[in-house]
Amino acid sequence: MVFHVKEYLPKTATQGKQICRAQARSGRLDLACQLAIISTMSGPEDAQIADRIAKVQAAICDSALAAQRDPAEVRLLAVSKRQSVARIKAAYNAGLRDFGENYQQGLEEHAANFGDEVRWHLIGPLQSQKAQRVAWVHLIHSVDSENHARVLAKSPSEVERPVLIRVNGNNSLEES
Repeated sequence: MVFHVKEYLPKTATQGKQICRAQARSGRLDLACQLAIISTMSGPEDAQIADRIAKVQAAICDSALAAQRDPAEVRLLAVSKRQSVARIKAAYNAGLRDFGENYQQGLEEHAANFGDEVRWHLIGPLQSQKAQRVAWVHLIHSVDSENHARVLAKSPSEVERPVLIRVNGNNSLEES
């Protein structure tokens, strides 16, 4: 499950735990239970950020075990949009390695401050004219057209691996 929509952001560790447990009970924990927590933090202190991350990771672990899943299969994705580099570094120092950005510009600005061990995700809308510039990211969550997929497939990448994407599709048989 990917929880990077504001309505799913937990305000407390208890809410995060309830969300994951609800997903586990419904049997929908077959993907990663990824919670965006950085945008709910109230202060830049490293200890506070580390504490909140530890609480969310404990909730994820509890929920995975309740769903009879290996907690190691679940990856926490921190949405770093509109966050300072200092706050992202605090989350990185607390053990997070996956960070999501909504826009290509924010992605490039934040990634310039980190090494190869960070897995960057594009979670916002992909624009055709900028698709080639994000082919280096770990995962693109927002491919919603064949044209975007074609542009990405042709993009030269600094990394020698295929571009990983999640495809958004309409399976309701309604006109889009």
